[in-house]
Amino acid sequence: MNVNYFQVGVIYKNILRQGPGQKSETEKAFNLLDGLPQSPQILDIGCGTGAQTLNLADLTTGNIIAVDNHKSFLDILNRKNKTTISTLLADMSDLPFDPDSFDLIWSEGAIYLMGFEKGLSKWKSLVKSGGYIAVTEISWLKDTSIIPKEIYKFWKEAYPAIQSIKKNVCVIEKSGYELIDHFTLSKKAWQTYYTPMEAEINVLQNKYQTSTDIVNQLELEKTEIRLYEKYSDYYGYVFYIMKKI
Repeated sequence: MNVNYFQVGVIYKNILRQGPGQKSETEKAFNLLDGLPQSPQILDIGCGTGAQTLNLADLTTGNIIAVDNHKSFLDILNRKNKTTISTLLADMSDLPFDPDSFDLIWSEGAIYLMGFEKGLSKWKSLVKSGGYIAVTEISWLKDTSIIPKEIYKFWKEAYPAIQSIKKNVCVIEKSGYELIDHFTLSKKAWQTYYTPMEAEINVLQNKYQTSTDIVNQLELEKTEIRLYEKYSDYYGYVFYIMKKI
């Protein structure tokens, strides 16, 4: 979760997904959206190389604008030549769109870069009244009083804003949305992310074995993977689907 240039530039662009997720769970979340126009206007924020963007394009005839601030990611998505998807190089905290531009804002594994509450507040004006926002956010799955110290310390250092599902639901309601539903991503969604990521790390460790800084960073990434294997019952990504009131 402590994203740095090396991760973005070397690790993430070479794997299908830049965070946990899979097509079936993107589809599950999308199917919870009732009353969307036949061809909705969709904004995918922090799209990465676009795995979930392409999944969305298979679920709707609407137009999708996929936004990221890493050109190398967008170049990969553009090579897919999906006519209903256009890309935009932009910062998620300063998006160049008019108010009420979109029927749906989508963001898998990216809102943490702004912070959950700030992201929901900042993006709200871009959604039409009665439109939807669907995001995934890392969340505690159990009461923090019983979370093992090792994993609690890790995430509080990696992402201090991590909260429980209950607290995130309160943020949603306080921000002027109606919660439609939420569900925790499966462990398979994490495997879809971590399995190719670990394989890429192994390749990079060999390639950069003489660079202590890079090797140490790669070891930190492996530590995150091992911690999930050990403590996955205590935290996970949660899909939050909400409607602008």
